[in-house]
Amino acid sequence: MNESTDSESVSSSLPECPRCGTPVANVTITGPMDQYASPCGCRIHLGELESDD
Repeated sequence: MNESTDSESVSSSLPECPRCGTPVANVTITGPMDQYASPCGCRIHLGELESDD
C-alpha cells in the first residue's frame, strides 16, 4: 500500500478538532471539565467530538 494513501485514510476517519481542524487521534482527560485533543493540544469541552450520525 502507498504510505500517503494510508495516512490520508486514517486522518479522514478521525474526528476534527473543533478549535483548529486537526484530526484528533486521542483525548486526554485531566479532570471533570478538562479535556485536551492530541496531537494539537487544544482544550475541548465534553461532547464536542461526538458525531450526530
